[in-house]
Amino acid sequence: MKSLLTSAIIIVLLVFIAWPYSNLYFLNEALMSNDDAEMSKWIDLKSVQIQYKQDLNNNINSSIPGGTNAFTSFLKDGMKSLGDAGVENGINNQWIRNLFLNIKQKDQAPESLFDRMSFAFFEDMNQFQVRLGELGKSPTHFIMQRQDKIWRVTKIFN
Repeated sequence: MKSLLTSAIIIVLLVFIAWPYSNLYFLNEALMSNDDAEMSKWIDLKSVQIQYKQDLNNNINSSIPGGTNAFTSFLKDGMKSLGDAGVENGINNQWIRNLFLNIKQKDQAPESLFDRMSFAFFEDMNQFQVRLGELGKSPTHFIMQRQDKIWRVTKIFN
């Protein structure tokens, strides 16, 4: 009885560990086939856009010195609204596909996620980090978070 329980726990643990890797496989298949609907299943585009907007706003706030006078407020607000519009228009599934598959030219053949992956493991029970490319060579990192029954891309850092 004890060995059956131990075996069941080990199997559940192995399935949990393999789960995000299998979702990476399905993400890779969607990216390689350039299937926008399928990519949307594995990429939480709104979360990725929110993260980029926050990063952009932090950069704007730190790069424009000064207090809260009318001119600096005008500049910051203008840059934030332009940046937000740029993120919403520019960061889409196709942009993410090109980034993940290392597509730099229109007719270039894509590289598989698995060919580019140099690290992939849990940060915690609900967060899985993937690194595409080698450290020191401007790698792209992305975070997958568990949402319901699947792991989805929610943050990208490059």
